[in-house]
Amino acid sequence: ARVAKMPAGLDPDEFVRKEGAEAFRKLVTEARPLVEQYIDEIVRQADPTVPGRVKALEDASAVLAMVRHTTARELYASRLGAALG
Repeated sequence: ARVAKMPAGLDPDEFVRKEGAEAFRKLVTEARPLVEQYIDEIVRQADPTVPGRVKALEDASAVLAMVRHTTARELYASRLGAALG
């Protein structure tokens, strides 16, 4: 699954009407993997304390466990660990 971020305040229909179908296609083409989006959100919301970072890692572990590809899962886990310090 991938996530296309819409500009604040616009739903897809409004975006297409305002920016055009080609801009919407570009937005969808550049969509990020859901796991990456989730990791970024976990990192953004994490309390910078050690307990806060541990909680963020625990929260993310359930999603990372669903990544079937072992190498991808390890890379996502590494990215999460690096981002949380």
